[in-house]
Amino acid sequence: PTSIVVAKDGTTFVTEVGGRSRISSISADGRLTTLAGNAAAGFVDGRGAAARFSKPVGIAEGPDGLYVADLVNHSIRRIDRQGNVTTIAGGGPMGAGHIDGELAVARFNRPSRVAVASDGTIYVGESAGKCVRVIHEGVVTTLHRCRGEVSDLLLDEPNGVLYAAFDHGLLTITVPTP
Repeated sequence: PTSIVVAKDGTTFVTEVGGRSRISSISADGRLTTLAGNAAAGFVDGRGAAARFSKPVGIAEGPDGLYVADLVNHSIRRIDRQGNVTTIAGGGPMGAGHIDGELAVARFNRPSRVAVASDGTIYVGESAGKCVRVIHEGVVTTLHRCRGEVSDLLLDEPNGVLYAAFDHGLLTITVPTP
């Protein structure tokens, strides 16, 4: 396991890499099931085991599903509660890069963490890109450049603060409040 999030309904979601590239759910009564992905790495949108990831390392709950930072696919993916996976931005044949702009042209460089605000704004921490990016209203922009690889994000939405851990530092970024 590389990342974990507990949803508002009490379901726990876990990203797994290594021998598996999948997202699993653990129900309140302790049942473990695969929500999306399987042992075969790749880049495929789809439902359940038909979907493919390549190192899904970061996960967060948003207002309309789960959001996953798919490290090797350089992409941000969304999973609904039925296990349907769609790519939000980056990835596939576009590969790695650092391009801000509309979702169709934006590129990421090894996104490692993700945090989602209640209005659907997505914050992305990049390991190789060494920055924090934001996806808002269909556009990707760079919010802050870091001195090292971003290893974690924590959104304190009520106080309007996004914390970004990188190499040997912690960055505090003021963000809009709901």
